[in-house]
Amino acid sequence: MAIKISVFLSAPTMINAHQQEVYDFVCSALNEENLQPRALGRSDFPQSDPTTEVYYLARACYGGIILGFSQVETIGAIVKRGTPVEKHVEMPIVIPTPWNQIEAGILIALRKPLLVFAQAGVSGGVFDQGAFPGFLQVFDPGSMSDVDWENMRERIRLWSADVRKQFRA
Repeated sequence: MAIKISVFLSAPTMINAHQQEVYDFVCSALNEENLQPRALGRSDFPQSDPTTEVYYLARACYGGIILGFSQVETIGAIVKRGTPVEKHVEMPIVIPTPWNQIEAGILIALRKPLLVFAQAGVSGGVFDQGAFPGFLQVFDPGSMSDVDWENMRERIRLWSADVRKQFRA
C-alpha cells in the first residue's frame, strides 16, 4: 500500500448539503491522488489555540486546498464607510469563514502548493484572482455540471503534482 501524503484542507465544519457534496467530491478526488486531507475539527483536534495548531498542522502537510464556502450572506452593505471611496452595495454579499484567509496565509508563508476553490460570489483576499501563487477556481454548489466536476478533478490532479514535488524535496 502506498503512503498517503498529508494535505491541509480548509473548510468550515458546518456546511449545507450542496456544499457537503463538493466537500465529499474533493475528499474523494484527493483519495484518488493518494493524498490524505487534514483539517482542524475534522481529522485533527487542537491541543492548544487554533491558530498555533493550524500552523503546526500546515507545516506537517505538503500542500493545501481552500474551500471558500459561503458562511454569511447579506443583502446590501456600505463598504469603506466614511472614506472617499465609500460605496453602497445593493446586491448580495457572500462571505466565507475568516479561517480560510488565515489558513491560506499560513500555507503561503510556508510556501506550500495552494489550490483555492471559491463558491460563486465569494471574493476578497485569497479569493481574488492573482492574489497568491496558485490557482483559483469558482464553483456553484447545487448547480455543478459534469464538466464542472471534471474541471475540479483536473485542477486537483494538476495541483497534486506540485504536492508530490514538495513531498520529495
